[in-house]
Amino acid sequence: MPKGLALFGWTNKEGFFFIDGEPKNIRRLLDDETVMRIGSLHRLRKLDPNFLTLNLPNFKIASFFSGMKTARYIISPNFTLTLILDLEENPHKYSAILPTAAKEVLKTLSGEKKRFDTRTARMGDVLTAIGDAFKEVLPKIFDDICKDRIQHAMSVEDLLDEAGYAEEEISEAEKQLQQLRDVIEEKDGMIKMLQKMLSEQEKSAGDTFGPSVSDYTTMIQDLQNKLTEEKRINKDLLNKSQKLEAQIERSPLMENKLRSLQADLKERDVKIQEQKEKIRELEEALESGGIVSPTSATASSTSKTSRGKSRYIPL
Repeated sequence: MPKGLALFGWTNKEGFFFIDGEPKNIRRLLDDETVMRIGSLHRLRKLDPNFLTLNLPNFKIASFFSGMKTARYIISPNFTLTLILDLEENPHKYSAILPTAAKEVLKTLSGEKKRFDTRTARMGDVLTAIGDAFKEVLPKIFDDICKDRIQHAMSVEDLLDEAGYAEEEISEAEKQLQQLRDVIEEKDGMIKMLQKMLSEQEKSAGDTFGPSVSDYTTMIQDLQNKLTEEKRINKDLLNKSQKLEAQIERSPLMENKLRSLQADLKERDVKIQEQKEKIRELEEALESGGIVSPTSATASSTSKTSRGKSRYIPL
């Protein structure tokens, strides 16, 4: 039997956050890290609506994400309806139930949803705009799920078909521009996860019972690998945006959109540089006080030519 049902929200500033749940004490199972993990898995799969399952140490998850502003969907974007299950349950059996449940919950949300996608929207803006009607619907939906009352079950695909979505007629250049924006949204999520990893590692740096030197080195190496990939992707996106300039130079509206996209890319470059500096600080912290990783010690003793060179991937 399900343990509880939770509603998460999302903003570009704060990522995913807990809005409400049924029963109310379900929050004790869903700390901020777990909420962010579930939401991030949804976003990393794709920006359109999607269903996923997740096995955690003490319970299982079945979750439905309603999509981003770039998704072709009718109901409110940026919300996740998550079902918490006992370990012995099969979460996949809810794949055709949660989309139906989400439709019932999300259609109670009031306010202008599109502004939730802006870079300035905050959690308080979302909570203020959605109203309180969902608080009455959420317990009923959870009860219906527990007692198998949801008869008109539908998959994510069924729900999209029912919406009768018709894609706007837009130019090929604008389609490419939108695709670039989609990738930027996704990669911004990756940068946020990098920031979280760096923050947690910095907090544990002075902890006697924290990670070992080898663990610390592995973490920095992993961060540098991810950051190098981010830099490569950002450079590729910038090159693509520059190629689009020739196609849209006669359209003032498209030109404005392109300029906005290029500004976004420059902003990401700044974020990547910040991550680069933090990683270097972590590297210095690792080697301060004579603490040097085995990898570094071996390298310096076997070759003079390697002295002074970083053992990490160059940024």
